[in-house]
Amino acid sequence: GSVELEQHTVYMSTRVSMLFHSVSGGTAIVLASLQFYTPFRKKYPQVHRTTGKVFIAIVIISMMGSMSFLITTGPQNSFNGLPFYLQLWILALGTLISATLGVIAITKKQLKMHQAAMIFCFALLLSAPVLRIEWLFIGGFTDVTHQVSNLFSSLIFGYLVIPCAIAATRLTDYRKSTSLPSDFKVFKVTDMFVVVLGIIATVVVGVRYALNIGTLTGVTICLMIMAVGTLCAYLLAFITSIRVKNEIAVKEWRIHILAYFISPIVFLVFWQILCYFTNTYEAFEAASFTAPAITFATGYLLMAVSRKVNRGQ
Repeated sequence: GSVELEQHTVYMSTRVSMLFHSVSGGTAIVLASLQFYTPFRKKYPQVHRTTGKVFIAIVIISMMGSMSFLITTGPQNSFNGLPFYLQLWILALGTLISATLGVIAITKKQLKMHQAAMIFCFALLLSAPVLRIEWLFIGGFTDVTHQVSNLFSSLIFGYLVIPCAIAATRLTDYRKSTSLPSDFKVFKVTDMFVVVLGIIATVVVGVRYALNIGTLTGVTICLMIMAVGTLCAYLLAFITSIRVKNEIAVKEWRIHILAYFISPIVFLVFWQILCYFTNTYEAFEAASFTAPAITFATGYLLMAVSRKVNRGQ
């Protein structure tokens, strides 16, 4: 229904940019799948490098197409309004930033940083097929419209994509782990300050929601489930890293957990800013789609940069 009914006029008027985005995006996913196939990469390193250059060019074309579409249509003509519109911008910019970081890293011969950046880039590119798989499940087991299905799918994807990318970086990290030193501090004083601020911001968000909106909607319940589930997964991975005394893993999970607790602070700021442009509830939805994704992604990219190896040592 989205093409034939809801968005027919919009898609027809922007079909050139949409075709560039769809065709090049699909091609990029196929090429990325080949790039991550380790036997091929090791056997044909020159082909891997050439394909990588083609991949980057195609990603740029695809993201330019998506941004052209977004600029032309605006949030008022977006399928799910402002929340989905802002999330699409984050996807486009995040894909470009991660691809750029990957290029910079490999030119500096920072292989681990390059791999982490490209895993993130690939994860964001997978938004199109993953959203459609979610549509099948949500639409198949519930009696909801395509718009509602897309709304929930997008919110869930925003919480899943970065933790899944993190899991991929951990599973493919073959660096020799070092044991935790006896004087190693898992959390610093500044870390605890960030955690406390994050908890306070969460309480403020809850109080403001109760005062200004009150009713628990499906989006709010889904947001709460995803937030709690993500925190539990992060803490479990963090505690496991401490238990096995893997210093590398502990340091990286520390970055992700701090990013998690910064997200309520960013959420509160975004919510307030967006209230100037729309009503309180739509601003809340838009913040739900953007603030966690931005802070989680920032933490991920900082983790990728932390993998830089000092060649002088």
